[in-house]
Amino acid sequence: MNNLNAKYIGFTLIAMSSFSNHRALPVSPSVIFWLIGVIVLFKNQNTTITKRSVFSFTLLLFSVYLILSQSIIGAPIPRIIGTIISISFYPFVIFFLDKRDKSEAVKFGNWFINAAIIILIIECLQRVFFPMNVEKVMGYEQFGDYRWIYRYKEGSYMYFDSNGTAIHLLIVLFFTYYLNKVKPVKYFNLKFLILTALVVLTFSRAGILSMIGGFVYLFLYRGKSFVYKFIIISICSIGLLISLSILVPIFLKDLSFQTKIQIVLIAYDFFSTASIEKLLFGIGIANSIEEFGIYTHNIILTYLIETGFVGAIFQFTLFYLLVKKYSETWIVFVPFLIATITSMNTYIPYLYVPMALIYILENNRGAQKEIQSA
Repeated sequence: MNNLNAKYIGFTLIAMSSFSNHRALPVSPSVIFWLIGVIVLFKNQNTTITKRSVFSFTLLLFSVYLILSQSIIGAPIPRIIGTIISISFYPFVIFFLDKRDKSEAVKFGNWFINAAIIILIIECLQRVFFPMNVEKVMGYEQFGDYRWIYRYKEGSYMYFDSNGTAIHLLIVLFFTYYLNKVKPVKYFNLKFLILTALVVLTFSRAGILSMIGGFVYLFLYRGKSFVYKFIIISICSIGLLISLSILVPIFLKDLSFQTKIQIVLIAYDFFSTASIEKLLFGIGIANSIEEFGIYTHNIILTYLIETGFVGAIFQFTLFYLLVKKYSETWIVFVPFLIATITSMNTYIPYLYVPMALIYILENNRGAQKEIQSA
């Protein structure tokens, strides 16, 4: 494969994975770029795909399951295909970079970061400087000016709520930290500061708390001794309990917090009364709003309720396979997990791309250590 074709694939399959759109366009631009990238990849790759992996096999089974079960249930076809495409970024990026030099993975990792920063700065400017009319904000009649902050959360052209933007930003932020450890990222401090500021400007409390949680994991927990980890967990647990005792009375007046409690109650009722068929195969991807009048939000409930216990087993197996080999993947995955406790979207290519890049870079590092020790 010549360098020009490699750049086309790196641009379409990696850099543009952040160009997601769930509102303004019928098809997310990242899906179109994915299609172009995959076509160019297969057209120019000199070898066929012979490398088998548990991840790819599990994804294949999950894809067949989703297409058959979710189509019969009545889930929107674009959401079914989008979920499959989202996950497929991971094996395709690995296939593309597996035999290439480590420097190319670093280069395309920087492309991913730079493209994401540009795209998410534009998203922030549009949402903050052209906020939603206050009368259209959820719960305005009940909460009035108390909910002014939601003018700047619900007007994004990319996501229905800036919680989704925050998840996207957290992944890019912590991947930037990881890549800088592998090879210094140009203007790292500036990029890290911009991404941190963008998280704050989502006005997403879950996003900001997840960022803090990610920093705690990164700087106070990761790589420490068992005793030190126990102390940190104890301090954080006590701090969390004290914070909840102070904040819960305030949060109970907040519609967003109320919806989080509501979905837990709805989930409990669903698991108690649903048929075996619904428990196994779910109600359909993105069908929770029609079924319950509210999105499932939580990562665990989203997959359990919408894709059923069978689908959830597949998805959580894929998540496990993402992180099981290299501990560095947790640098990105921990803040993602924290954030998705209160918000979740099944189309997340901007998670699978950096996870694939981490796999390639760590695999390369491991190979170099073996060569040096031989």
